[in-house]
Amino acid sequence: METTVAKNSSAYINLIDMYCEAWNEPEDHKRRVLLTEIWSSAGEYVDPRVYLKGVDALVAHIGTIQSGRPGTKISRTTHLEVHHQIGRFEWHLQKADDTIILSGIDIAYFTDDGSRISKIIGFFGELQPI
Repeated sequence: METTVAKNSSAYINLIDMYCEAWNEPEDHKRRVLLTEIWSSAGEYVDPRVYLKGVDALVAHIGTIQSGRPGTKISRTTHLEVHHQIGRFEWHLQKADDTIILSGIDIAYFTDDGSRISKIIGFFGELQPI
């Protein structure tokens, strides 16, 4: 099965890479600058533990996660697949010594013009076979 990739996929990749960079930025004000560039004003973030809206809420949430896991880093581990302004990618959360402590997949929704992320839905762990 072939996945259709959007024509301006490099723009989507840039948005996701900046999003991951924001997760790795320890300073709130720098994280806010990064997210303000890529996150829609009504953008939503959802994972198994939280549902939130807006840049300020996401900046605070990332800070809370970082304080509980100092020295960790998020890395995108797959290509970004995009169709109909919806993308998916896998990631790892790893310690400074590269030990993976969590992996997951994020589903990203992009604005109609493709210039921002409007929603991220995150899932933790590997999918389990039937």
